[in-house]
Amino acid sequence: MNKEEALTQLRKSWGDCRRCHLCETRKNLVFGNGNPNADILVVGEGPGETEDKLGLPFRGASGEILNRFLDAAQIDRNEELWITNIVCCWPYQIIKDERSGRDVRETRSPTKEEKLACRERLMKTIYIIDPMIIVALGKTVMQALTGKGTVITKARGEILVMEMQGVHTKIRYPVLPIYHPAYLARSMDYTDDGPWHTTEMDFGLLCQVADCLREKYYGKVPPERDQKHDQHKEKEDEGQDRDHD
Repeated sequence: MNKEEALTQLRKSWGDCRRCHLCETRKNLVFGNGNPNADILVVGEGPGETEDKLGLPFRGASGEILNRFLDAAQIDRNEELWITNIVCCWPYQIIKDERSGRDVRETRSPTKEEKLACRERLMKTIYIIDPMIIVALGKTVMQALTGKGTVITKARGEILVMEMQGVHTKIRYPVLPIYHPAYLARSMDYTDDGPWHTTEMDFGLLCQVADCLREKYYGKVPPERDQKHDQHKEKEDEGQDRDHD
C-alpha cells in the first residue's frame, strides 16, 4: 500500500468522526491536503471558517499568508508539502461584535480534550507521511508535538525533536516551530526583529534543512533559491516604498 492509499484508508476509517463535540457544529471535516509523498509536513492548530466550508486546510486569510512565505522561499505547496491540523474540525467561540453588537464566531485554539480526541489521527498521518521535517505553526502545535512548554518566541528558529512509537521502535522527527499565520495577521511589526521578518528567516531555514536532508538521503542537488528569493524581496520592498509615498 502506498502513502496515498494509506491516507485514503485513514480518512475512510475516520469517517463521520464523533469523538468530540466539535462534530456538532462543523460543516466539513478537514483531514489534510497536499502531496502524500512530501518531505515536509506542515501542522496547524485547526481549520477556520473558510476551511470548514471548503473542507481543505489553510484556504482563508491564514492560507494566503502561508502562501506568501512559501512563494518567497520557492516552496511548491502542491508538490513539497502535506498540510494538516492537530484537530480536523473548526474550534470557535461566540463573541459579541463591537460594531454591530451581534454574536459572531471567532476561531480559537483547540482544548485539551479536542486535541486528545484527534491525536490518534494526527499520529497516524505523521507515520504515513514519514516526513523529513515537520513545521509546527504556533505554540499550541509545537507543544502538542514535542511536549515542550516553552513559548514560540524562544523556540522559533531552532530545530526541536518529537518522538512517536513506531511498529518496532520509537521514531524521531525534527520539528521547526514557526509563528502561526493567524498571529502574523494580527501583527504590524515589520522590523528586523519582528515576527514577519523572523518568519521569513525561518522559512529560509526550512529550505536549508530540507535541501540538506534531500542531498544526504536522496543525492539530490539543492536548487538555487537565493536569486529568486532576492528578486521577490526587491519587489516586496518596492511595494512597501510605494505604500509610504
